Amino acid sequence: MYLNKEADLVYLDEFAPSLIISPRYATCENLVGTPLDGYEAPRVAIKKPVAEALLKVDNYLETQGYKLAIYDGYRPTRAVRRFISWQKSPSENLVQKMKYYPTISKRDLFKLGYLSLDSVHCKGYAVDLTLIKVGDKLREPALRERILTDGRKISLMDDGTVDMGTSFDFMSEASRVDSPLLGEKCLENRNILKNAMLTHRFAPYPTEWWHYNYLDQTTFCSYDLPISSR
Repeated sequence: MYLNKEADLVYLDEFAPSLIISPRYATCENLVGTPLDGYEAPRVAIKKPVAEALLKVDNYLETQGYKLAIYDGYRPTRAVRRFISWQKSPSENLVQKMKYYPTISKRDLFKLGYLSLDSVHCKGYAVDLTLIKVGDKLREPALRERILTDGRKISLMDDGTVDMGTSFDFMSEASRVDSPLLGEKCLENRNILKNAMLTHRFAPYPTEWWHYNYLDQTTFCSYDLPISSR
């Protein structure tokens, strides 16, 4: 159950098996285009109190016809170092850029606040997640086209979850929690998630609708423990 008992980090697939997980950083479907350092298995770990709070959110949402789908939780600091080396590299995966940061230089992702050198993820108190309708299944992300309210076209990675207007990890002003570039239905879906999370002591990260920080943090150190199959 524990990734590390002293750090109070638990694996969600064992501690909370009713939660749906889709660990994108253990796959090639992310900003970088390869699994990140420290993600040795497709699992999500997080601080135990956060896992307990997520279960409460999930139970609450289920009464409304939804469940949580979780993309990331605790993040080893070596993964942040990988982000740093990647964003400094002159090479560019144009497919990943088109999917995740089409209008931004990857060198600006830290400066603009989309990536953090001192990530709450590394402390085990942050979670990236979305909604999925009860009875629906996650599927391999498929590329779709979305037109914003200003007429711009963006790429949307459809993985079977509720339509939030942009994909997880789509680095754009359209991913702001309250972005005016989205239609009413997408904003309504974001608000369903936000209100459920706020009720259970999670605060939204304004620039990324999928990112929430748990408010009742009791430790503040980062960890570099790999996420493994054991």
